Amino acid sequence: MFLRTAAMAFIISLATCPAQAASVTLSSLLGGGSVTEGDVTFGTFAFLDLSDVASYPEDREVAPSEVLISTSATASSVTLTATFDPSITLVADGAFFKFFLDFVASVDAPSTRQISGVSLTGDIIHAGSDSGVEAVYALGGFGSIGGPEIEIFSAPGFGTQISDGAALGTPVSALLMEGKSEGGIGFDSSAHLSTYSLTFDLLGDPPVTTVVPLPAGLPLLLAGLGGLALVRRRHARP
Repeated sequence: MFLRTAAMAFIISLATCPAQAASVTLSSLLGGGSVTEGDVTFGTFAFLDLSDVASYPEDREVAPSEVLISTSATASSVTLTATFDPSITLVADGAFFKFFLDFVASVDAPSTRQISGVSLTGDIIHAGSDSGVEAVYALGGFGSIGGPEIEIFSAPGFGTQISDGAALGTPVSALLMEGKSEGGIGFDSSAHLSTYSLTFDLLGDPPVTTVVPLPAGLPLLLAGLGGLALVRRRHARP
């Protein structure tokens, strides 16, 4: 009875286990790498850090290996999340960070869905009267004609905004996203950035997903459990 119950529990766990989001370091995506979530691929990653720790040791240099890229999806959207590990924290007087992180989001054929808008959310904290931090993304690239920008920030006199979004006038199947993140502090202040997410709204019907078959080794496992049960039953006979 125990073995039968264990086998059923194993089957149920396979059927109900949610799909894990893809996660890779940004360093593995530079130079042509990509990550796909459903019918959307994120690729053409570019990264540039503008800190100058050689001249200003208090600055926070951000390396691509410290940026973890993960993805997730719903029926009508797909999300790319950048998580900084360790988080970007400024505490020394005069500390500064600034980097650019760009990529292209594209809908893969044969899907006919299109990107209709993008929203940006993040974890931004500042403390003190002489500090600020922000993350900005330009849909279509900075300086593009009519390309909206979305921004999250925290700064004295401006308050804190942890979400922003914009709709595209014309939905597209591929969209360049150019991003800039920066922060700085004066005296007796601090600033912090640990993660932000970009969610792409998708128009159209999602592609039909195929049923994932049970692992090939499952029948063998069940047969083995059945064999153990048979042996146990034979030994239990008087």
